[in-house]
Amino acid sequence: MKKTVSLLGLAIALGMIAIAVLGPDGTKVQASEDHLRFGAKDCALQEVALDEGYGVSRTEIRHICGK
Repeated sequence: MKKTVSLLGLAIALGMIAIAVLGPDGTKVQASEDHLRFGAKDCALQEVALDEGYGVSRTEIRHICGK
């Protein structure tokens, strides 16, 4: 009985390793800024003031795009 359980555990472990190695790669992420690249003539960098309340304010540079 112990031998059967050990072999079953080994088979499950090998199966999980095979799935991890050969399975779909969900960690690949590609950032895209196509709307900025293709419409670059309509977009401009502009400094925007952000007020967070309680006397805390800061500025941020954002892409402002026209239609």
